[in-house]
Amino acid sequence: VETKVETKEVKKANNKNSVASHEEKNEKNSKNYNAKLSNGMEIKLIYNIVNNEKEYIKVEPDNIKYAISPSKKNICLVENQTQNMILFDINGSGKDITKKEYVSSNGQSFAKDNILKSNPNYIWCENPIFLNDDNIIYVSQLPWFNKADTKYVWKYTVSSNNHINNFDSVGEISGKDIQYGNLTQDGLKITVDGVEKNLTIPK
Repeated sequence: VETKVETKEVKKANNKNSVASHEEKNEKNSKNYNAKLSNGMEIKLIYNIVNNEKEYIKVEPDNIKYAISPSKKNICLVENQTQNMILFDINGSGKDITKKEYVSSNGQSFAKDNILKSNPNYIWCENPIFLNDDNIIYVSQLPWFNKADTKYVWKYTVSSNNHINNFDSVGEISGKDIQYGNLTQDGLKITVDGVEKNLTIPK
């Protein structure tokens, strides 16, 4: 009788194949909302039904930066070119949550569209990630317009419709290279120019 012995590599490949087929099966059973962004791009918000509840799984096409909330009930994305930040609820309704203008300490107002028109490479808003369902972290060159290599971490709170860049636990977070780490119960690990910081989740 011939016995079949699987090597670790074969097992690993088989596991990968079963995971891939499971994902394919999930995607075949998935549904989607069609949405059109203000920059003209048409996207699909793809979700599954789990225990009679909708849960987002991804956005197509994949050349757009987005994040899915921990509950999987919301998607936050940043439009290409316009840098508008849009929050979608589980019914596919979108809300523009962009900070449209920045008002300096002396009261001078700077509109996003004007800044991007004069400097298309300026980073007004990028890389959204959910801290929890009510708080979204993103990266911006605000509040400065003359520090081309410095970026800042900002937080948008959904319930208060408020943007801040100064945090109780760590103060201001800024640097040339900002990388998100793991999100845990203790907060979000953020590495800034090689130094790790922990941004705690608001209670």
